[in-house]
Amino acid sequence: MKYFFLLLLLSAGCYQQTAVHTTITETDTTTSVSSTNNNHVVEPEQWDTIACGDLNTDGIADTAFLYTPPTVKQVDVNGTLESYFGCDTVCFNRITFSCNLPEIIFNTSVWGQIENIGDLNSDGIHELIFCPLWFHSCRGQLYVYSLKNNKWEIVAQVAANRCEDTPLKDHIIKIKKNYFLAGEKFEDGDIVKYNMAINL
Repeated sequence: MKYFFLLLLLSAGCYQQTAVHTTITETDTTTSVSSTNNNHVVEPEQWDTIACGDLNTDGIADTAFLYTPPTVKQVDVNGTLESYFGCDTVCFNRITFSCNLPEIIFNTSVWGQIENIGDLNSDGIHELIFCPLWFHSCRGQLYVYSLKNNKWEIVAQVAANRCEDTPLKDHIIKIKKNYFLAGEKFEDGDIVKYNMAINL
């Protein structure tokens, strides 16, 4: 009998509670992740292909490739999206080109948008307009890039409504011989239209 109690005591001492893991599996376009307390799903990296016209005036149509790293979303027990809340590592966009132009890396952006706005300074390389996107809010910024010394530089930046269904290039306006980036700014507590000069 004393051996029975000894075995019972040893088995109780060796017992460890095992955490229950919930795995959410979606379609083939997502990667499922196990989590003890939260239902998190990591969506794979995303490459967007954007036709940009002839960026370097060599007579060949060019393409931009916009990379977004894996993003993390939270789902309920049925696998329905509740919210996005970040990236699997660091949130950024990397933009590369089919021609031999240098890449652009923009931090704190996911699923950004980029467009060719023409060769504003007549140097043979077209300028670009970029709109970084984020998980929430329509308030954001627009950026104009120009290639200088083989490096993309921001030559204008203005606040804008990211949820507008308007082509980005429509934010470029010409007044006499000068170009401006049309956006918004806060003035006396109100949002008013504002044109930022593009420093070419």
